[in-house]
Amino acid sequence: MRGFHGTVTALCCVVVVLGVFPLSLDAQAQQLDPSFYRNTCPRVHSIVREVVRNVSKKDPRMLASLIRLHFHDCFVQGCDASVLLNNTATIVSEQQALPNNNSLRGLDVVNDIKTAVENACPGVVSCADILTLASEISSVLGGGPDWKVPLGRRDSLTANRTLANENLPAPFFNLTRLKDAFRKQGLDTTDLVALSGAHTFGRAHCSFILDRLYNFSGTGRPDPTLDTTYLQQLRSQCPQGGPNNLVNFDPTTPDTIDKAYYSNLVVKKGLLQSDQELFSTPGADTIPIVTRFNSDQKVFFDAFEASMIKMGNIGVLTGKQGEIRKHCNFQQALPNNNSIRGLDVVNDIKTAVENVCPNVVSCADILTIAAEVSSILAGGPSIKFPLGRRDSLTANRTLANQNLPSPFSTLGQLKDAFSVQKLDTTDLVALSGAHTFGRAHCFFILSRLYNFSGTGRPDPTLDPTYLQQLRNICPQGGPNNLVNFDPTTPDRFDKNYYSNLQVKKGLLQSDQDFAKSMIKMGNIVKVALFCAVVLLAASPRFSNAQLDNSFYRDTCPRVHSIVREVLRNVSKSDPRILASLIRLHFHDCFVQGCDASVLLNSTDTIVSEQGAGPNNNSLRGLDVVNEIKTAVENQCPGVVSCADILALAAEISSVLAHGPDWKVPLGRRDSLNASFDLANQNLPGPNFSLDQLKSAFERQNLSTIDLVALSGAHTIGRAQCRFFVNRLYNFNSTGNPDPTLNTTLLQALQAICPNGGPGTNLTNLDLSTPDRLDSNYYSNLQLQNGLLRSDQELFSTTGADTIPIVNNFSNNQTLFYENFKASMIKMSIIQVLTGTQGEIRAHCNFVNANSATLSTLPTKQSSKDGVVSSI
Repeated sequence: MRGFHGTVTALCCVVVVLGVFPLSLDAQAQQLDPSFYRNTCPRVHSIVREVVRNVSKKDPRMLASLIRLHFHDCFVQGCDASVLLNNTATIVSEQQALPNNNSLRGLDVVNDIKTAVENACPGVVSCADILTLASEISSVLGGGPDWKVPLGRRDSLTANRTLANENLPAPFFNLTRLKDAFRKQGLDTTDLVALSGAHTFGRAHCSFILDRLYNFSGTGRPDPTLDTTYLQQLRSQCPQGGPNNLVNFDPTTPDTIDKAYYSNLVVKKGLLQSDQELFSTPGADTIPIVTRFNSDQKVFFDAFEASMIKMGNIGVLTGKQGEIRKHCNFQQALPNNNSIRGLDVVNDIKTAVENVCPNVVSCADILTIAAEVSSILAGGPSIKFPLGRRDSLTANRTLANQNLPSPFSTLGQLKDAFSVQKLDTTDLVALSGAHTFGRAHCFFILSRLYNFSGTGRPDPTLDPTYLQQLRNICPQGGPNNLVNFDPTTPDRFDKNYYSNLQVKKGLLQSDQDFAKSMIKMGNIVKVALFCAVVLLAASPRFSNAQLDNSFYRDTCPRVHSIVREVLRNVSKSDPRILASLIRLHFHDCFVQGCDASVLLNSTDTIVSEQGAGPNNNSLRGLDVVNEIKTAVENQCPGVVSCADILALAAEISSVLAHGPDWKVPLGRRDSLNASFDLANQNLPGPNFSLDQLKSAFERQNLSTIDLVALSGAHTIGRAQCRFFVNRLYNFNSTGNPDPTLNTTLLQALQAICPNGGPGTNLTNLDLSTPDRLDSNYYSNLQLQNGLLRSDQELFSTTGADTIPIVNNFSNNQTLFYENFKASMIKMSIIQVLTGTQGEIRAHCNFVNANSATLSTLPTKQSSKDGVVSSI
């Protein structure tokens, strides 16, 4: 990682010389596809780009180094990330081969990329594909061409230092040897010239050019193909016997991919012998190619793209070949990798024990005692463990891979694994009961949720409701979140694990009679923790992994400020619009998800949600959304969805109303339909009881806290009399007003809303600060000043679990804001469309197929807040 920027490597790189777009006809290469990770890791390109871009800001040379690292991988047993493997007892690393030694750079950057990718898509993306993506992204960031990278490579289980020494072309190769090296990889002369163009940026160490400067081919003289002025410049940088300095490949634009490399060759300013050979070898068929690339940069770029793709297909592993490494530098012992926790705690225990009883208690006994104490502290049984174990002198990764049962094991495999340890079926069931507490990463259950046993469907033994809950926590292609083993008492050692199995809510699989079996297992000489693989701590995050608050960073970086500018201008003349836009977002998300279906007008094929009972004459802000869409389209046509505009408008409205801000997850796409029926079914009404409210929110996977927090949006805005007039005169057909309504407020409301009046008069939801998003809503509920029945139900329902939440939010506005933010984000990711689902509408009121009718179908717009729903 020091040394020639990669240069050498190349220089071997030479390899570098890469070449053209033609796809390899190799059968394995045919299995590659640029959309390979569309469903499993849709953001992989942007994740890699983000890491590479950040690194290159501080180290612009890194772009060239990453391209050369890919070259040096592909020229040795194919593009399989073998170059990344470190030395182990069974692997001789390629990194110390002569063409690579002290010349490879970027290994640490690849590790950073891998970590970022694993956080988003654990166990999905290979290191070989990361190398390939990093090369293409480095080209783009270096001012060069982009291309669609075929993906789907897998990582090798081996490295080959011998092949690295044999196959990588050296910086002192003549043209014949260069051609031979490329021909062995199925690359032709055009590929050689095009890929060598990667030497248009980056650096090389003096050690790779000294012979050219002072003793070319043992003559005692410099290389005659070197321009004499350039020779003197290089000698000043690389004095004979001097330090091993770095020299730019291209003296004019050293950090840019352009055609200057070929211009340099024409005037004898190629840095390496292997570079200049392409133009200075008499009669060579490479000369016209160099001349053509020098004359037309687009021709070079096209050839470079083609040759990079062609090289990227060399000897790839696909399907079930190789593996997907968790760490690019090593193969892994799978059952333990990234899953064992508590090693530091055991060390702390050992230190404490040693302070009292030095050299007495073994680490094996410490593990055993810690297991028993953990059971007790979690409310489980105490166990009298036999003690007196001693510690091993060795470890055995092979046995770890063979013996530890995996979370994917069938019952037969589990029984076999336990039988090997002389544990019977009762032991298996009892010991699996340890999964009554703790957590597991999504990685270990994803196949059950989406592609059980390769069927493309979920595990049929999973309860459908539990399946949906797990999918919300572990979206396909999402982050490697943590999930509770036991959804009811996740930190308590009890029998709920078995109750869960009976109702098909086992997270993995398994188990009874725990104490007896733990003693039995404790006598195994080599203690192994069953499925420690998945026992971890933490809490799952509520997020849709395909959404990202930086989604438009490159494609529409000003989208937030554009939306904010429109809203700020509109709200100056209509402060009520802020509440209206927040409610518009609510009314969208509660009907088939946050997909902008609420914005669609009626057409021959669509029945608009706007005419549904909860929306009719109550939605405001549709025209403002159109105004925002127009402004955004002027800046970023065809990029930002209407669904994202609604989500952004809600957050910005909160801020402009002096409420909290939050980072809005973005990347939603717009629906192709609407659902009038779901709008009538799903949107909670202003006369709902608490039970009805809870049911409506539960259908959207929103909790009681979410219900109370999101209802706080009624701290701003207005409502029409018709939505609460029954509370004033004939509550529940009693002929009397609602007894939970403060009598002073009752009289004030009766004055605004006379019995038998038009029902369209407006009154503030919050009497004191009607245009400010604050905690007064909850203070009003405590005083029986909630305007809608659905509001007051949160505090006036006897014994309700919402009452302490209302009290907390009333007493602590910061607590309300934090929960409001969290619930708004949680709501905003309900059933979102991402990737290639839906579309990006050109006009928010129509699907793109019907946009031509826009001028004839006006947007349905109400001038008054109806607030028909409870949210």
